[in-house]
Amino acid sequence: MILPVLNSVLRVLLGLVFLASGYMKLFPIEAFEYNFVSIGVANWNTAPFVSRMLIGAEFVLGLFLIFNVWLRRFTLPAVLAMLAVFTVYLLYQII
Repeated sequence: MILPVLNSVLRVLLGLVFLASGYMKLFPIEAFEYNFVSIGVANWNTAPFVSRMLIGAEFVLGLFLIFNVWLRRFTLPAVLAMLAVFTVYLLYQII
């Protein structure tokens, strides 16, 4: 009885975290673009596109989590992949 409620609460909270993360990266976006250039993922021509795509993906995944859209088929695997990539990136930065 309590497990479905807990699942829904955690899903919505994680969705809000994704929305907040996307919003915080949006202003100022130039610093976020600089991170892509500094680690060699993109150059100055492609960094604006890559950064906006990543922020857009965070917004979409956050909304999908909140509104329970394609949860098992698409949203959960995409969220787990994005969290894994961010975790590896942060571990690389720490080391």
